[in-house]
Amino acid sequence: YQFKWDGMVWAKTTVGSGGDFMNDVAVGDGNSDGETEVYGANSDRKIYQFKWDGMSWVKTVVDSSNGTMSGVAVGDGNNDSEIEVYGSNWNSSIIYQLKWDGNSWIRTTVGSGGRYEVVVGDGNGDGEMEVYGADVIHVYQFKWDGLSWQKTTAGSGRSIISGVAVGDGNGDGEREVYGANGDFAVWEFKWNGLGWTETTVGSGGDIMSSVAVGDGNNDGQMEVYGASRDQNVYMFKPARAPAMILPDTTHHFGWVSLGDSVDWEWLVIKNAGVDTLFVDSLTSDTVAYVATDPSFPDTILPGDSTLVTVRFKPLTAGPVSSTLWIHSNDPHEPVAGISLMGTGITNAPGVGHIWPSAGIDEQPVTAHIYGDNFQFPQISSVKFIRSGYPDIDGASINIASQKYLTCTFDLFGSSTGIYDLTVTSDSGSDTLSRCFTVYSASDSPCVWVRTTVSSGVGRIPGVTVGDGNGDGEIELYSANTNRNIYQFKWDGIGWIETIVGSGDKPVWDVAVGDGNRDRKIEVYGANLDTMIYQFKWDGTIWAKTVVGSGEFFPTGVALGDGNRDGSIEIYTSSGEGSIYQFKWDGIGWIRTTVGSGGWHMGDVSVGDGDGDGDVEVYGANWDRNVYQFSWDGMNWVRVSVGSGGDDMSGVALGDGNSDGEIEVYGANHDGNIYQFKWDGVSWQKTTVGSGDSLMFGVAVGDGNGDGEMEVYGANYDSTMYQFKWDGVGWVRTTVGSGEHWMRAVAIGDGNDDGEMEVYGGGWDGAVYEFKPALTGIEEARTISGYFSFGLKSNPARNKVIFNLTVPQAGEITLRIYDVAGRLIDTPMAGKKTPGLYEISCTSEMSSGVYFYRLESPWGRKTGKFVFIR
Repeated sequence: YQFKWDGMVWAKTTVGSGGDFMNDVAVGDGNSDGETEVYGANSDRKIYQFKWDGMSWVKTVVDSSNGTMSGVAVGDGNNDSEIEVYGSNWNSSIIYQLKWDGNSWIRTTVGSGGRYEVVVGDGNGDGEMEVYGADVIHVYQFKWDGLSWQKTTAGSGRSIISGVAVGDGNGDGEREVYGANGDFAVWEFKWNGLGWTETTVGSGGDIMSSVAVGDGNNDGQMEVYGASRDQNVYMFKPARAPAMILPDTTHHFGWVSLGDSVDWEWLVIKNAGVDTLFVDSLTSDTVAYVATDPSFPDTILPGDSTLVTVRFKPLTAGPVSSTLWIHSNDPHEPVAGISLMGTGITNAPGVGHIWPSAGIDEQPVTAHIYGDNFQFPQISSVKFIRSGYPDIDGASINIASQKYLTCTFDLFGSSTGIYDLTVTSDSGSDTLSRCFTVYSASDSPCVWVRTTVSSGVGRIPGVTVGDGNGDGEIELYSANTNRNIYQFKWDGIGWIETIVGSGDKPVWDVAVGDGNRDRKIEVYGANLDTMIYQFKWDGTIWAKTVVGSGEFFPTGVALGDGNRDGSIEIYTSSGEGSIYQFKWDGIGWIRTTVGSGGWHMGDVSVGDGDGDGDVEVYGANWDRNVYQFSWDGMNWVRVSVGSGGDDMSGVALGDGNSDGEIEVYGANHDGNIYQFKWDGVSWQKTTVGSGDSLMFGVAVGDGNGDGEMEVYGANYDSTMYQFKWDGVGWVRTTVGSGEHWMRAVAIGDGNDDGEMEVYGGGWDGAVYEFKPALTGIEEARTISGYFSFGLKSNPARNKVIFNLTVPQAGEITLRIYDVAGRLIDTPMAGKKTPGLYEISCTSEMSSGVYFYRLESPWGRKTGKFVFIR
């Protein structure tokens, strides 16, 4: 059965049935098709898949065995970046792996030891997934070593263990395995690096039949829950010390205008000891913070708590920090402190959006800037700022409203790179970080040259370009179905690939920006585990934070000031059809439902799509529509911008026809890209162009670096298309293609060379760069006149490819050696004429570290690379 909360009651629906008792159920993407299914283990010896097709539940037999199927689980148990289904057999105690190969389910025996239940998880905290089975009095771990399943006893109970779970039940930041035991107890099995340690978590009044781990009471801490045959569910929570507990030791009030005040009503002081706790007083270092409760001195009995309200009322502009001291049992000496932070402001301007986001260094650009407090007091200066380079001042500032202004930037001769935007008035300033790229013209006339940035495992549903680590340089980022977000950074020779972070399921989209307005850039990922994650580079590591989750898996993520308050928010589209806003309030992320469409919500974008001086949120929905969601000060108002002939999957905003006005562009599964233009009365729809299959991604930008905007589409025919308005009609050009469906597209200076490129993500697992290059070898030799050599990607996956530019004829030799100095391959040897070359290694190479040496009239180049097969 499915039980769905409709806002008032739980609605019950029959998902499907088997031929006997349904013993267990699991939810997940068991066939790795990017969609979630329901799986059931039945006493009729079968495991069933129930898949929603948009109209009804479709039942499929996944597997049929020789005994009662007692348990089922979904997960990547063998760490191959693909999801499998696992089933436990009550009669034989065997655990089976059931893997979809694209045509049928392949059954493999994992091992014996799963009579009662099976789960998938990282129970020993080594960063890899394992399979765990509950069998009689034991819990077994089954770990895939690349060749076979290795079975280990994780722990034993004193009677039958009928339930097993994996999670951080004791809240120590590490995961453990938990078993429900027939001796009335729940047991914890923890890996200490050498062996498994057994601990009794707690007991009930009868046989413990099932166990789960999670934050069931929403207190921000994990607990263990056990279901007992005495008809009770028990919660087990580790005892905390010391006697005084402060759930919060820091609090940030955010920005508060002078004269106003903000209350924090949830400072909790709890007595966790056995003696009475006396709280004498609360004192602050500054008068801006005060505890407003008059109840002190206070007496807190064992196990009780008191609730305190703290008020922040800034007297001066700027950051204000303090410590609120708690005096207990001794009125003279504090025993604990809470760090308080806040900022006083005097109606300072806020800036949340700019278009366009890039400009060529040969001409002026008119910038449209959105935010708040632009008129009172009036903005006095607008600048592009980049550390170590001259500022670019905005001229002809036209303040159209409190929330919108335009100005002109003369970019002629400006240094290429990524800039911050700063707006200033008499009351202060605000900065939109890393929001504008200055670039140089590309070679013309040109052809498109494809470079494989990365050819890793998985699939690439999302790519973006930006300064994600805040180092002042631009990088390329990709979302991968192997659960990772990757950063690709060009070092002048090759692409350096780094894992930014991961989630528990495939990552479907990625965005870069200052989502929490701390003036530092972060990377945001939309994961099919329903979560939006923030990854922040602290100079050493990428710190991962959960932003929040929707009601279903997210399909897209974008940053922008969608509600027009002068501050950035995060917007995510969801598989159940909604768009959510996540806003940082200085303490945590606040989730708001923006609106929904009639079906699966594809991509999401933020900007002034109708050119009215206000920012809106736009979503592409599989009910064929592009929707606009605009904030009216109290509610989100939904309007259909227009529709296509099939599912609408991609949406982008920009001046795609270079007429100086912004439009909305939608990518549709009918193969077309549509333009929707607001004429002041209604939305006018125009077909931009089409591919030979489903059009999935769309982007607007100057991808060929000619100073004019174009529209780019990623198509399921494996092709990246450019659509350029010539004044009469849209001209289609093939930019390039991949080896499988082209799913994602982004425009930007991803290699930080001062020129624009087009980037594509394919279903072949590759990330591609498409860059304009000069037509004609002789022209390239005459104009560029340089020699260059480097790897396409490092690490190199499956295939090693070098790029070589030869300006003049000469003898060139390239040799590859292993770490022992043995010659492995000579991919090139002999005289080469001027031109552009791609050099591939043809020898069979195993995964490992290799060295290359290139000898040419321009010198010798040596280097090291990693090859991954």
